[in-house]
Amino acid sequence: MGKGRWFCLLLVCFFSCKERYPSNNVIIVDIGDLGRAGIGQQVAIINSLAPKVLLIDVKFLKTKEREGDSLLANALNHAKNLVMVSEIEGFENGSSTRGTLLTSHRQFIANAKTGFANAVVDDQKGTISRFCVSQLVEEKIEYHVGVMAALAFDSVKAYSFLQKADHIIEIDFVGDLNAFSVVKVNELFEGRFNKDDFRDKIVIVGSFNSVVDRDIFRIKCPSNRKCIPYMPGVVIVANIIERVLQE
Repeated sequence: MGKGRWFCLLLVCFFSCKERYPSNNVIIVDIGDLGRAGIGQQVAIINSLAPKVLLIDVKFLKTKEREGDSLLANALNHAKNLVMVSEIEGFENGSSTRGTLLTSHRQFIANAKTGFANAVVDDQKGTISRFCVSQLVEEKIEYHVGVMAALAFDSVKAYSFLQKADHIIEIDFVGDLNAFSVVKVNELFEGRFNKDDFRDKIVIVGSFNSVVDRDIFRIKCPSNRKCIPYMPGVVIVANIIERVLQE
């Protein structure tokens, strides 16, 4: 079955399954096909809901239209505990120390800490079951974006995890989309959500349109969990946050 069909199945399962087990720590907001102005409006709404951490799982490498960029940058600059995703070029499954760090344009990360989201691939099929905790890049330590979010959310649990963690560890997936509270684009703009789901939580802003974005991965789910074998990157990040906070 191709990735497109698996992704459709994932969405059908999410929107039809009656039994769900929302995370107490993480809520995911979908950006759909919004541009920077729309994402900026999303961030402004989320800021007003008092989350503890805001994680942006989207990179804005270059400037574009001034109005949209300004709206987005202003919203990001007012976010509390902002974490933005980076990428390590030349990652090589966490074995290289000669990579290059790619971040969003400085206009968007002035108020942010960054963390990479490069995947550790297990086999030729691109299966993911592990993640790299940190990586030396450009003579500094860059943590995984999920680790950075966990550090901002609960530093005691996150530091406890770091003291015991190997360089690369199992994710131990808690589940797919059904394991997390999710707010769609129109739901956020129309106010059709529970405000308490946001307060003091980690809010991840990212895309579920993974077939288009090519941000969908084959995963190896633990035998005691129920997961569809393909998962959007934003949901993998949510699972990694939960893994860190298990400590």
